[in-house]
Amino acid sequence: MGLDFSAKLSPHVVIVSGYASERISQKGHRTMKVTRIDVEGANGMATITRDGADLKINGSVLLHAIETRDGRTCLKTEPFQLVADATDPEHQWQVARVFQQKLDGFAGAGGDVRDYARLFEMLAE
Repeated sequence: MGLDFSAKLSPHVVIVSGYASERISQKGHRTMKVTRIDVEGANGMATITRDGADLKINGSVLLHAIETRDGRTCLKTEPFQLVADATDPEHQWQVARVFQQKLDGFAGAGGDVRDYARLFEMLAE
């Protein structure tokens, strides 16, 4: 059993969708664990998943958009992959800096990066 969710985390980060799976804790309580987060920024989109001790980020950034003669818009994107250590908050912060710059299209301040680092925290727990 799972739960789909969506939310606007900040002006910079929109969780397009996420998936949380139900599990039973060691004490027998029902808990939810976030297993995937789809994120959309001003300059791209990505999916974050947990794979053992790694947080894997697969996404694409917008390079440019071309309007065709018939009025359609063609997007040229570039894929990217990042990996963060789910057990190391300092490494997560370093990867969050790169991630924020890719999805927002600019190098942000600490608050901008913190929004992306919170996504990693949700999956690292």
